[in-house]
Amino acid sequence: MEAGWFQGVTAVIIIFNVYLMCLDASNSEKDQADHWLNHAILTFYIFEVSSRAFFFGDRFFCGPWRFALWNVLDVAVVAAGVFEEWVLACLPATKDSSLQILLLIFRCLRIARLLKIIRITLESDLSWTEGPRFQSFIATVIVVNSMLLGIETDIKWKGWSVVENVLLTIYVFELVCHLKRLGLMFVFVLGA
Repeated sequence: MEAGWFQGVTAVIIIFNVYLMCLDASNSEKDQADHWLNHAILTFYIFEVSSRAFFFGDRFFCGPWRFALWNVLDVAVVAAGVFEEWVLACLPATKDSSLQILLLIFRCLRIARLLKIIRITLESDLSWTEGPRFQSFIATVIVVNSMLLGIETDIKWKGWSVVENVLLTIYVFELVCHLKRLGLMFVFVLGA
């Protein structure tokens, strides 16, 4: 549960979930595929939180206060997701304002899951980002992005925004890794 690869998978799923939420907010039509993707992501969240609870046992809620606080937030977010996706979905649709406010609060809690990415970043050893594999990967992403910019001007396709967001996420991840590893020196290194 604390392995770097699993934390990375969790971070990617969280980012994808927020992306789906943004698409849902901007799209009035509910797609069946999005519906099932939301259920699959929620199932993964339940698996992740319950596996962590099983792995840490009593320390899950009674460990160091920061650790316990992150776990309480995770449980609250997942419980809100379960309530929103599975409990409220079974209730008859109404325009009740209190129900709409409750849904808005639950959606805001789902966005709070992004805080887990911050925790993963702060606690992870990101020294591997200075290695040749990661640097080669970033160089490849830059070259591919340059080519895609040229292709995008000639070929009209609705999926370009998804590709651009994936590339932007990779760039933001690289920037965050450099900020974490170098701290304030990052600013001075850029200025040199």
